[in-house]
Amino acid sequence: MNGLDLNHGLTTPDEKEALIKERAIHQATTSYVLLDHSKLDEIYFAHVSTKSCHVEYIVSEQLRHHNRYNEYKKKYHF
Repeated sequence: MNGLDLNHGLTTPDEKEALIKERAIHQATTSYVLLDHSKLDEIYFAHVSTKSCHVEYIVSEQLRHHNRYNEYKKKYHF
């Protein structure tokens, strides 16, 4: 993923890529999203839906120092 936002969720700049990622997430038992500090508060053109899917987030140590980390942690269950 290219971005994660508290209001817009997971996003990527390419619509076709978003559809592929969304389909993979919906077909998997568990999906993993790798995030570093540069992904938070980033919004791109195409949204990737994760409704009714189990998504695990793997976060970098730097991300834990983001000023809104606790908000993201609460919403996305890091």
